[in-house]
Amino acid sequence: MVEADVSAGSGALGKGASALRGAVEAPDGSRSPGFAPEAGQCHTLLPDAPGANGTVTFSVGLASRREVSLHWTYRDGRPSDGGVGSPPSSDLTLSVDASEAAKIFAGLVAPSVAFMRGRLKTSGDDALALAFLRSTVDPGFSRWLRKVGELVSLERSS
Repeated sequence: MVEADVSAGSGALGKGASALRGAVEAPDGSRSPGFAPEAGQCHTLLPDAPGANGTVTFSVGLASRREVSLHWTYRDGRPSDGGVGSPPSSDLTLSVDASEAAKIFAGLVAPSVAFMRGRLKTSGDDALALAFLRSTVDPGFSRWLRKVGELVSLERSS
């Protein structure tokens, strides 16, 4: 289940942050930070990234020194095989803190801008990172951002 409120200070993000308002509800009814299971299948919305081959993990750092992640694999530039959490190994890890992730998911900051500002960090295959960043200008990437933004909670709901 997805329900409201992302973070204190989300008002500074403006109305665009409403796309991020979600809490992942566990079977026992408690809510915790993370991606809803459906977010793992959102890789089907990602645009192609010509020349990309390898597994990408998108990791969001939380204040509690926890991370929430999703991953997908590019095969001949086409995204496939995604899921929630980190895979056993990844060719590229994209890391961002919760505050910057909220801005990215709300469409207020482009991933390439966050990267150039040093707020989106990469670890691993540089060619794969560049292919991913190039793909973020495709209109299909905005669909992915909106959908994943609906299925994420970056802070514990009260």
